[in-house]
Amino acid sequence: MRNFLAAVLVALLLGCQQTTTRMTPPPPAPAPASVDLRKALESDPTVAAVGVVEAVDPTSRMLQVTGVAAEKFREGDVVSVMDASGVVLTAHVLSIKSSALHVDYAMSKAQRAPAKGDLVVKFKS
Repeated sequence: MRNFLAAVLVALLLGCQQTTTRMTPPPPAPAPASVDLRKALESDPTVAAVGVVEAVDPTSRMLQVTGVAAEKFREGDVVSVMDASGVVLTAHVLSIKSSALHVDYAMSKAQRAPAKGDLVVKFKS
């Protein structure tokens, strides 16, 4: 009986220990570039054209860019990809299909990948 009570006491003490696991919230998703940022870029005299990332293929590191005057671009043009905070990646225009561009991008492991809603900016040379 004594062993039984000792076992119950040990079980109660061990079973009643509180463990606190602190969960850290996931980082916020990147915000797409705003309409205000696009308007500001379009009014900048150093900017030739601005488009919006419509689709991203992270495997091939390619973007589809819409909402742009395709005639302002040429294959091989260097463009910048910007998010809402102004973070920039360098990219190159691979092809132009009617009112859409296909762009490939390069990035380091420390950079975030482009996302739908980011802006693609061509600066005047």
